[in-house]
Amino acid sequence: MLTSERAVQRVRDAGLRLTPQRRVVIDVLVGDTSHPRAEDVADEVSRRMPGVSLSTVYKTLHEFAGIGLVRELEGAGPMRFDPDSGDHAHMVCEGCGSVTDLEIPSSVAKELASAARGAEVDHIDITVHATCPSCAG
Repeated sequence: MLTSERAVQRVRDAGLRLTPQRRVVIDVLVGDTSHPRAEDVADEVSRRMPGVSLSTVYKTLHEFAGIGLVRELEGAGPMRFDPDSGDHAHMVCEGCGSVTDLEIPSSVAKELASAARGAEVDHIDITVHATCPSCAG
């Protein structure tokens, strides 16, 4: 899970300045397990630091994805961001669009990595499309 200290260090290690805007985006993401959309992050950033634009938040999130601080989730509807960059799967509800983390057993991760035919695996991204218990009713 993302911590403030680790995030700040990764930003600095990547040669990026730790601007107040980047810092508040980090603060918003730490501990967030909702897989927020950029708009969700921007709303919270604006609450904490009025005047920060949606485009600044988008740019920051894409920079953070580029340095491995967050992951961009594709196949989950509107672009979402995951502050947990470790190997795990996601369940996307076809009804409400919620995204939930699913653990990948290490044996499955090893099997998938070996199926890559000698390629160096950067990360494993699996998306399960389902109907969550709330929507299944």
